[in-house]
Amino acid sequence: MHERCTEMEKITHDLLEEKKQEQEQAIVDKRGQDLLVAFQRGDEAEVAAVFAEAPHRVNFSVVDASGMSALHYACRAVRLDWVTKILHIAPQLVDVLTFLGRTPSQWSCLNCAADVAKPKTQDGLEEHAAMFDILVHRALPETIANVTGFGTTIVHQLAARGHIK
Repeated sequence: MHERCTEMEKITHDLLEEKKQEQEQAIVDKRGQDLLVAFQRGDEAEVAAVFAEAPHRVNFSVVDASGMSALHYACRAVRLDWVTKILHIAPQLVDVLTFLGRTPSQWSCLNCAADVAKPKTQDGLEEHAAMFDILVHRALPETIANVTGFGTTIVHQLAARGHIK
């Protein structure tokens, strides 16, 4: 009888522990969603607040309905500070592609960085070049050679936007 009670206590403990882990993961995923929304809005205060949290309290791998991650949005905004922070925490995001059949289709973070208009200031040009350099050096060759769902490559996008350097 005592062994049976001990076994039931262990099962109850395991179930409670599993539920607690599920709740904690839901919070981590929610903070990842909050980060995406903050990036989409360009809400610097919220981005800073999320970055201030312990990295294990935020799921940086969360993507939106098109498959864009926080790194995609940071690249699109040409925010070298955000890009370096994300890559420090979640370096695997550099090779994430958006979903096929969505817009943008099959884009890497490099595609997002290549597709922005050429910065008008020297500081902007230098920041864009530095961000692009960091991404290229961390990306897999397959990511660099990626052909998007539109049939374009990073080189096509760079040329179309006037990024000669």
